[in-house]
Amino acid sequence: LLMHPLYHSWVIAACQGNNEVSMWDMETGDRRFTLWASTAPPLSEIQPSPHSVHGIYCSPADGNPILLTAGSDMRVRFWDLASPERSYIVAGGANDTLHCPSVSYLSKIIEGTEVVQEIHSKQKVGLAEDTPRRGPESLPVGHHDIITDIATFQTTQGFIVTASRDGIVKVWKKM
Repeated sequence: LLMHPLYHSWVIAACQGNNEVSMWDMETGDRRFTLWASTAPPLSEIQPSPHSVHGIYCSPADGNPILLTAGSDMRVRFWDLASPERSYIVAGGANDTLHCPSVSYLSKIIEGTEVVQEIHSKQKVGLAEDTPRRGPESLPVGHHDIITDIATFQTTQGFIVTASRDGIVKVWKKM
């Protein structure tokens, strides 16, 4: 649970299942924005996936907020809230068969909520072949167990730190 860095009445909450992270306006009680990294239909409660987000990091990033999420699917995701199509997977699980070029992000309005959905396909959705892609071309080896927390730190460059249920801590260079 976090406060949104730009909208001070918004709360960011990881929800059970579907790797869902939603942003709620506490003044109105409305869900305003959702990140959806599941193959289930967006905002679906009927077909939940077993995966949940356990760690969230939020940064205002000079007025363009970003979120880092990690959880039970052992993937670390970078979400660009201002330009969702620039979101990407930082690292997959150790036994992940996912290939980065097959993942894209699509933003749409569903029942009054802006939803950014992670799409898995052989071809990138809505992007030309020559469009530069963010994130690694091949995923680095990730965790073998559920990621329980995520944080960042800065020295001469930025780093992402993740911890998993099996006691392993990994440090990733920010892209």
